[in-house]
Amino acid sequence: MKDKICNSLIRSWYQKPSWITYLLLPLSKLFEMVVKIRYWVYLNRWLKVYESNIPIIIVGNMTVGGTGKTPCVISLTQHLITLGYKPAIVSRGYGRKKSNLMEVKAHSLAEEVGDEPLLLYHATGCPVVVAADRVSAVRYLEESSDCNVIISDDGLQHYRMGRVIEIAIIDGQREFGNGYCLPAGPLREPLPRLKEVDCIIYNGRPKKRFNHAPAFEMKIEPQQLINLLNPQQTMTLEQLAGERVLAVSGIGNPERFYLLLKYFGIKVEEYTFPDHHLYSPSDLDLPTAGDKVIITEKDAIKCQSFAHANLWYLKIKANLSPQLITFVESRLREYLTATQH
Repeated sequence: MKDKICNSLIRSWYQKPSWITYLLLPLSKLFEMVVKIRYWVYLNRWLKVYESNIPIIIVGNMTVGGTGKTPCVISLTQHLITLGYKPAIVSRGYGRKKSNLMEVKAHSLAEEVGDEPLLLYHATGCPVVVAADRVSAVRYLEESSDCNVIISDDGLQHYRMGRVIEIAIIDGQREFGNGYCLPAGPLREPLPRLKEVDCIIYNGRPKKRFNHAPAFEMKIEPQQLINLLNPQQTMTLEQLAGERVLAVSGIGNPERFYLLLKYFGIKVEEYTFPDHHLYSPSDLDLPTAGDKVIITEKDAIKCQSFAHANLWYLKIKANLSPQLITFVESRLREYLTATQH
């Protein structure tokens, strides 16, 4: 019942305003006012902002979930490594059962550290630290690692954490939904906040552009399907054209995942769980009748212990524009030059 209510609410954000929207609008206005006051208080340093001696890059979003933030962080981290930097990542670790500070290790479980941090660790090999208070995660890295740049997976609204670069990711398809703040709409902050960020990344071609900051496009590209039980066994999406599959997801924007499969001519039967859902074996005990079950890479990190021969995950890659990488490196160099004098 709870999942159905949540899914109905999320759907209402991306449709024409309904009675649900107008019912929740007073709460949205209250939320918006609180956010504005909180941002103003930190902006004017009435509350202390922690300024790390390590440059921090925020990769966040204005809306709740599903913008492609995690693959973006992976790709950006890999680019920085190629350029000679030693990046580390901090994250809140949404969906985990605990809130204490933890460093992600190879043996960590998603319920302990969160699905996205675990995926980030395995994809990049960089230090990844999770904590409800990201400032404590930053301090931990200052003391325990030799990193020279920190990427915050999300955290645009974590104003207590100082930052050198703010990047906001916008879903080019869904954009900002009905334009209202939570809970009547998907916005975490009022739209004018975009004027304050250093750059914008559009996941896909947007319907319209915002001229508040430098903007770049990101393209999410499917790589291959990998069998979760036997990772050496792979196939392409083209090989499944015309076949029926069961597509299971627990991500912020499952529709993008389903549409991608359908684009390749795959007949999809959809099974949707809430974002950050912690899977159990029964969740994948579906009436497959020999059909392949396809899940996302983020979901796969939580299903390894009960994988079966019909379970596959889709590996994806975020292609970032060279201009974005140049922009980020230029800002980092400016900061490092200024702090060395």
